[in-house]
Amino acid sequence: MSDPDPLVEYAVRRARKAGAHEAVALVQSQHAEQTRLANNQVSIAVSWDSRHMGLFLAKGGRTTSTNIDTPTRPKVDDAVRRLLKFLKMLPVNEDYRGIASRGFATGAGKPDGAIAEGQASTNQIMVAARDAALKAGALRTAGTAYVSFSRTSLGTSGGALLAADTTGATVSIRAFTDKEASGHWVHASSTLKGLDAKGSGHHAGSLAKRARNPVIGKAGKFDVVFDPLAIAALTSNMGNMASATAVESGFSYLGRKVGRSVASKHVTVVDDGSSSLGLNSIPFDVEGLPTRRTPIVLKGVLKTYLHNTSTATRNKVASTGNASFDHFRDAGGPGGVITPSPWNLEMLPGSKSAEQLFSKVDHGLYITNIWYTRYQNYVTGDFSTIPRDAILAIEGGQVQGPLRDLRITENMRSLYQRVAALSKETRQIHSWECETPTTHPYALVERVNVSRSAQ
Repeated sequence: MSDPDPLVEYAVRRARKAGAHEAVALVQSQHAEQTRLANNQVSIAVSWDSRHMGLFLAKGGRTTSTNIDTPTRPKVDDAVRRLLKFLKMLPVNEDYRGIASRGFATGAGKPDGAIAEGQASTNQIMVAARDAALKAGALRTAGTAYVSFSRTSLGTSGGALLAADTTGATVSIRAFTDKEASGHWVHASSTLKGLDAKGSGHHAGSLAKRARNPVIGKAGKFDVVFDPLAIAALTSNMGNMASATAVESGFSYLGRKVGRSVASKHVTVVDDGSSSLGLNSIPFDVEGLPTRRTPIVLKGVLKTYLHNTSTATRNKVASTGNASFDHFRDAGGPGGVITPSPWNLEMLPGSKSAEQLFSKVDHGLYITNIWYTRYQNYVTGDFSTIPRDAILAIEGGQVQGPLRDLRITENMRSLYQRVAALSKETRQIHSWECETPTTHPYALVERVNVSRSAQ
């Protein structure tokens, strides 16, 4: 295991000496590289180093936290003084039940050597995706390739002192054949070898070629085959709403649903912070507990919420190892309060090929991407989202011509209860609409409510 950054131990010691009853300090040092593509040309290639601290303090049942950019001992001293002064003005946090004091993680991170040693070229990743898209029929491309190497160190007043090295790589490419014809595909992995740049470009280019000259689609209820890129964004939302904090705060349709059906029997969704290829995998959570594989939905039945020590204690269950500084693994560094959040989500695959899913549809749609997903009511799960990039009709089991100007207006629980089949092919998705990395198969969903986007 890597040696922890000395500053986390210093921050906890300093906070306790100043009067805090509990303290958590997390430092993430990261080297990242990015290449951006515009109009088929590399428009920017940059690398940068960053270092951030997330600091959480509790005293007398009152809790607060802060971020420290490029932390130093003087900055930590100042933050501790300010936080303790601020705590005096806060009400008691009735939901707080402390942090973990035993059962800490022992495993180490498994970074990809090529990324950790600076051998990964985001230029090569981006060019490979571009060339594949152009070969597949695209006329213009844009995209981003990104790699990172992070060292995350954790110290807590509960006794955890841990560190882990992790790596990540992502590619995102959009391909165009005209202003109304585009395709988009992404891929994410913790390793360079696991990243599919060429496949991403080929799929995006193929979709753009098929999306030429779209016509306005019709409203109605349609059987829909969702690309992993499209459906993963919704499953990512499901995982976020499985957080016990989201449920308690009224931002989840999964409240009071443990042990009840929330999806069809085809749907099994797990969270896995220990996945070997998971973009956000790390051996420990923010309390120092080991991350693990946690079934959230098993054959359609909600099995558990995601917990930290406080939410688990209140609900008389065990922590699921999901305590997080609001996704401290992201490039923005640690931040926010300690809440349970998913690490890497995965919908387990089915037994059909993607082609077999299409063959089951007599009259329906192929949705390849979505954006502007908005919830009208979080508690009921009512939402709308707009299909973007290639929207293709399916007739008689065959993918046909392109459509445009459509909107999906649905309910999360109802939509997932109509999942009729899943493909055996899966892909790890990480995008603007899918912030939690989510590995997902193609999904056939019956009777999806589709309206005209102008309505």
